[in-house]
Amino acid sequence: MSDSGNTRGTARDIFFFQGKAVLRETIGLSDRRDFFRVKLNQSSNFTVHLKNLRADVNVALLGKGQVRQNPKAGRENEKIDVRLEPGTYFIRVSSPSPFGNTSYRLVLTDKREQSPPSGNNNAAPTDILLSNSSISENVPVNTVVGSLSSVDSNTGDTHVYSFVNGNGGEDNSLFRINGNQLLLTESPNFEVKDSYSILLQTTDQGNLSLSQPKQFTVSIKNIVPPLPEAELKIWENNIRRGDDSNLSFAQQVYERIKNINPSLDAVNRFDAIAIRGGYYDAGSVFSQIAEHTTNVADDSYWYGASDLANSIYIDFIRESFKIGDVQGFNNFSNGLEAQYLRAKATGNTLAENRARDAIALLATGAAYTRFKTGDEPSNTDPSEVPPAPTSSWVLSREVAYGINTLLSAKQIGLFEKSDDYFKGLYGELGVLDDPNRGIVTRSDQNIGMQMSNRLVKLVDFAFGHFDQWFITENTNDNSLYVKPFMVGLTAKSLIRYVESTSDTLDDLRLKGVLQSGLEEMWNEAWIPEGKVFKYIDRIPSSLVRLDGYGKTIDPSKMPSEFTYLLNPNEGKDLNLVIAPAYEWVYSRTGDERFLEQADEIFKGGVERSFIGANKQFSENYFWSFDYVEGRQAQP
Repeated sequence: MSDSGNTRGTARDIFFFQGKAVLRETIGLSDRRDFFRVKLNQSSNFTVHLKNLRADVNVALLGKGQVRQNPKAGRENEKIDVRLEPGTYFIRVSSPSPFGNTSYRLVLTDKREQSPPSGNNNAAPTDILLSNSSISENVPVNTVVGSLSSVDSNTGDTHVYSFVNGNGGEDNSLFRINGNQLLLTESPNFEVKDSYSILLQTTDQGNLSLSQPKQFTVSIKNIVPPLPEAELKIWENNIRRGDDSNLSFAQQVYERIKNINPSLDAVNRFDAIAIRGGYYDAGSVFSQIAEHTTNVADDSYWYGASDLANSIYIDFIRESFKIGDVQGFNNFSNGLEAQYLRAKATGNTLAENRARDAIALLATGAAYTRFKTGDEPSNTDPSEVPPAPTSSWVLSREVAYGINTLLSAKQIGLFEKSDDYFKGLYGELGVLDDPNRGIVTRSDQNIGMQMSNRLVKLVDFAFGHFDQWFITENTNDNSLYVKPFMVGLTAKSLIRYVESTSDTLDDLRLKGVLQSGLEEMWNEAWIPEGKVFKYIDRIPSSLVRLDGYGKTIDPSKMPSEFTYLLNPNEGKDLNLVIAPAYEWVYSRTGDERFLEQADEIFKGGVERSFIGANKQFSENYFWSFDYVEGRQAQP
């Protein structure tokens, strides 16, 4: 997670060490603007340098009614050189594109001008500044923490710094001062002590000091283990663009999609793309590959793959609504959302409208997502297991996909669309007022509001699924089991929800349920020797709905009939649907166990997944970009 704010009011303060500050941050769809604050008490020759870009990002220096910038096109580095007077300035890093996701490196240089002494009218210093107040664990003895400087109206004065005993100076003995440099006298260990408190005084050449000594807290940064490089290289190679004689797995999927028989009807074309990699949203996977690659020349190739997969999917959606609806497990919106944003940014109105309309159909009419869904089951055949209510863990996958689609609808402005837009869309397909569908009718009102309410309800259901899996564990339901990859799907949708709404309470709620749930899942379902999760964590002792909808099963047959599901090979292709959830918990808690577990899950997934089957390729790259980019953003 980025520490920088999105406005001037929440800007991150920058401190300099020996006149320089280096920051590494990320910017993207949900965080398109970062602000930093710099306070100068002396005139300075100031440099801002923006580097290491994977998308078009601009930097600007703001202050005293002026804006200084030097925008460059594409991924070219940007640099601003300027002389600044004392004062407060803001640095803004922003993405001009709605789909430009990138990490970046911001280097700031402060070369302060020295002023001559001001004569005999000496005044006491008014503050002490420390250029850096955090340092990594395990650094050697005598490592410099930062440079001390004083705020003094006599700008030419020199100053001597000293420790002061008293409240706030408990850790003075672990530091020493050499000139204006603060140094450590021990090697810090984050697990033993994560911060130190020191109390300092400054005295000028006229023997005047601060009216009160100043307390500083020096934070110790935990050293994050390096990202698994060998597995990352394999992961990257699987999505590179090779020549025709050496196609990567991603290219092979694209080639097979291109070769789908064009004479097939829309439903059968999608069935073919699902088998050949469309399931788990091939449009989104190819779009993420384009955004991840550092080779700009390959972007059009991968976006072309995304557009083709999306086009087949859109035709399937439209045809499905003419004859029924889209099943809850075929409800994917991320690829469509990415295409909509690209098309809107480039002025491709036809592609923009097709993607928007497809998301609108999914958000209002896909099974379990539509606001007219009956959430409680009806028992029409006593010989069958009743269809599960949407509030049940049995339909966690469908609820997770529904949340994501409604978030896409919100992101592209569908919650603000008029009722006439939706009615016109269903009228165009000839299914407006169909009494057997439970979808949009001529009499519906406030459709956008009903979609918004449905999103809140599905989010509540998803939190309830974690409760059923890991807290109450439905003690009266002997058919309960946990499929770890469905926990991953639910985590993915809830993470997107809390990050898009900035709801602090829901954020804390999610952090808590994921911490406890993922810890239990690791203890109960992880197979260390196989580096995989069990496909299913247990064989239930009574009736079971292994697909969410099945018939009653004779309990006496279950152990022999379903024991195969506990075989490690059953879950080997699903690790990368789970790893990002563990990385996210680490990013929010700093608990290293989750980072170590995320890395183990990632390594096992890369080593063991059979991605040549194409459906498995898509599921392995469906969410794993978030793990990789999250790990790369760690300090």
